[in-house]
Amino acid sequence: MATIKVIDSGFSTAVIDWGRRGFQSSGVPVSGPMDQISFKLANSILNNFEGAACLECTLLGPTLQFDAPTVVCLTGADMEISLNGEAEQSYKPILIQAGDELKLGKCIDGVRSYLAIKHGFHSPEVLGSKSFFYPVTEQSFLTQGNTLEYSADDRTKHQMYVRIKTPDHWKKEHLWVRKGPEWALVEDQIDQLIDKPLIIGPNNRMGYRIESQLEHEPTGMYSSAVIMGTVQLTPSGQLLVAAADCQVTGGYPRVLLLDQIGMSMLSQKRTGQTIYFNWKKA
Repeated sequence: MATIKVIDSGFSTAVIDWGRRGFQSSGVPVSGPMDQISFKLANSILNNFEGAACLECTLLGPTLQFDAPTVVCLTGADMEISLNGEAEQSYKPILIQAGDELKLGKCIDGVRSYLAIKHGFHSPEVLGSKSFFYPVTEQSFLTQGNTLEYSADDRTKHQMYVRIKTPDHWKKEHLWVRKGPEWALVEDQIDQLIDKPLIIGPNNRMGYRIESQLEHEPTGMYSSAVIMGTVQLTPSGQLLVAAADCQVTGGYPRVLLLDQIGMSMLSQKRTGQTIYFNWKKA
């Protein structure tokens, strides 16, 4: 088995696959990719299994040294990337030789990038997934000196690849939503919620806080199921959008639901940026 040495871990870099599905009833979050579109594209370009483990790199990427040949691909946010000091492009396969050093720098635009490797990263599986999520896994993010295993593949140098057109889903501001189970609680305030500028507050892999001035009476509702994309209304009138590491239940009204595309777009937004909620077309 070939190995990668983590020379520099970047800001918050984690091994992420399609997620830890089937354990929500035990309180374990899914912990899949934040930007599912970019994640799937990275694996597709390398002809990997759709859910093969990638590195999710946030704002500032890692520096990695490989000890055997392979091929990698970077998708998602516009992140600086170089191989042995020479600039490379995202959304295309990059051939790696033994001893090569790949450096992912800062995000010029967007928040999260996905580094796929041929055959996927071979990190340990916990509850059927390689995704990092402490304390289910031993760590939340990579640290300097960590090693990652992968399958060496020197046949890749004989294969032909095509660079795809860079998508722009993560640059858009208008996110499609559907009505949530408790939509009726805010239906009379639709003019403050739909097709109106909303400012993104603090956020992480657990969720996004969206600034708003909605009002509602305390409901005393029981905790109910929450999935990625659930938009909850807090007692203060602000909105919480559940993300990849969200808790599996919550006691706040679920007023809207974001789809996979909307969550992928939101995951590339930073604090202070503006978004709009628009009704998803049938």
